This record gives sequence, C-alpha cells and structure tokens, in this order.
Amino acid sequence: MRHYLRFIVLAGFVIPTSLFHATSSACADEAPSPEVITDISTALDNTLLDDDHVHGEGDIKHNRPDTHAPGGLMGDHVHARGEYMIEYKYMNMYMAGNRAGSTRLTPSQAMMFDGFMVAPTEMTMEMHMAHFMYGYTDNITMYIMPMWKVHAMDHVRMDTTTFRTVNAGAGDLPFGALWRIRNGASSELIANIGFSAPTGDIDNLAPSGSEFPYPMRLGAGTWNARPGITYKGYRERTSLGIQFQTDIPMGLNKENYAVGNDYRLNAWYAHRIGSQQQAALTFRVECMWQNNFSGADPDLMMMANMVPTARPNYQGGEWVNLGYGTVWSLPDGSRLNFEIAHPVHQHLEGVQLEIDWSLTGSWSKGF
Repeated sequence: MRHYLRFIVLAGFVIPTSLFHATSSACADEAPSPEVITDISTALDNTLLDDDHVHGEGDIKHNRPDTHAPGGLMGDHVHARGEYMIEYKYMNMYMAGNRAGSTRLTPSQAMMFDGFMVAPTEMTMEMHMAHFMYGYTDNITMYIMPMWKVHAMDHVRMDTTTFRTVNAGAGDLPFGALWRIRNGASSELIANIGFSAPTGDIDNLAPSGSEFPYPMRLGAGTWNARPGITYKGYRERTSLGIQFQTDIPMGLNKENYAVGNDYRLNAWYAHRIGSQQQAALTFRVECMWQNNFSGADPDLMMMANMVPTARPNYQGGEWVNLGYGTVWSLPDGSRLNFEIAHPVHQHLEGVQLEIDWSLTGSWSKGF
C-alpha cells in the first residue's frame, strides 16, 4: 500500500504541477525549461529505485507489454543489437466547430471574425504509417517512418452552400536514432536524435485549381529537427513514463514560410492486467503547444482575405489532452496498441477548427 500511495502522490501532484508550469510557459510563447523533465524523472526514479531496493528485484523490464508507450507516442523504446521491428500504425484526428482563443464560434461568427467569405466546419486527418526499426547496438536503434496522409475538410460559404476538399499523398519522412543513455534495473532514459525529410507535397492543387490552405498540406516543406527524450520507470505490475518531443523546422521552405515549432510534453501511467499480465491499460496526459507560422506563401495572400485557414498567423495554439488506451502482447510475440484521446483545454490563435478526438491503433512485431 505504501508504494501505491507514492504513485498516487506522483500522479496527483508532481506530474500535474510540472505540466502546469509547462502550460504557463506555453502561454508566454516560450519553450519549457529542461528542469520540467528533470524534476519528474528524479521523482519517479527515486521512488522506483527505492522499491527495487526494498524488494531486491533485478531487471524487470523484459517480456512485458508496457515497454512500449501509449499508442499516440513514438520514439520511446530501443531494440537489442541485430533485432528488427516492423509496425503498421493508423491515426485519425477529427475536428469540428471553430474556436478563437478559448471561445467557440458558429460558422457565421467565424466568418464575421475578420470579414471572411468562407469558414471551415469539419476536418479529418488520417495517417497510415509503416515504422521500421533496427537495433544497431543494444543501446542505439535506428528508425524510419514513411507515411501516407489523407486530409478532408468541409466548408460553408456566406450563402450557406457547402463544399469539401480532399488532399492525399505521402507525408514528410521522419528518421533518426534512439540512444538509451541509461539502462537501470527498473528504469531507462532514451534520447531521440530525430529529423524529418520534406517528402510531403506542399504544392498540390485543389480540383478548383487553387492552392490548398496550410492545414490541408501534406508536409512542412523543410528539413526538420525532431529531438526528444523519454524516461520510463517500472514496477512489477505498473510503469510510469514522461516524454518531451519537439518538431522544429530548419529555415524557410521554397514557398517562403516555415511551420511553427511544435513542443509536446507527455506523462503516462500503465497497469498490467490479465492472468499472465500480457496486457496493460494506459492513461496519458499531454501538454502540446505550437507557434504560428513564420513567413507566408505568396500564392495564398489573396485567399487569406477569404478563409482563415490561409492565414499563417492563425496556426498556433495550446492544448491539454487526455488519452486512454491498452497494449496487448500476443502469443506470437507481436503487439497491439490502441488509444483514444481528447482535449480538455485548447486555446487557439485566431480562428481555427477545434480538435474533438483522435484515435490511434497499431500492430508491431520484432524479429
């Protein structure tokens, strides 16, 4: 009971407090201090290592489903030297209704916000991803994640007529290496040395012949740096983790703009279930913030007076999301990972569609 009380204290005080400070930084358009990760990691590590000393446990990280993070996260685990892993991951995000700041708007209010003639009403963003990993050493794993995206957005005009646009194709290509810089008996610390290549098209045209607005484009158009760090700590039936992940464009793209810096701070808890503990239930808290775009695509300058999605300064915001999921280890050694998430707070720059929910499902297997 004493150990579970510690987990309750950590989940109920340390993690939310740190996320609150991170959110406060986001409101000031500042990146979070590295001390946020350090404070949580130290608190978790001290608790879990103390449990190990009490029980005399050895390495308890093997052959358990929760060595993988919840489905909405990546870049969280490494593989043994010479081991391969393949994964198929599907993600779907649904957005409906407009918001300015924290205030919900009707379509008419969204158009009147700055004299627009069109307003978005709904959007789905689907992604199909193939994930390949290879253990270069026991502590360094290489990865690459080609993906296919499908974006669909519904709109309404001032005269109440509606229309839909769809854009589909390859997305940007994330790749890099995961370096396990600490490997304890009940914890590990993993750095993500990640990048993405600009393979997603930003020049596709809608059937009308016009340029797609920013949210409908399939990539950033720039080489991006994607550094991150993940801490995971384990007990016999439970585990806790935190991850700080970024996505930062390196310069302007050929259309003279750069997407906003993206920062994500996640904390999660997993509890193993089943007679052989072959599955785990997960709960995740995410603080996410994104800056507005820098520069502007000159081809969208005229459209920017007609629809808010063409405004580079209407792309940033802050979100706090909750995720609920399950991870299953199957008899053949493969793994199923599902998660559904929804926002409990979102503050958007200008007029944007608000996020309603996101769904992630994946199958993976190591060889």
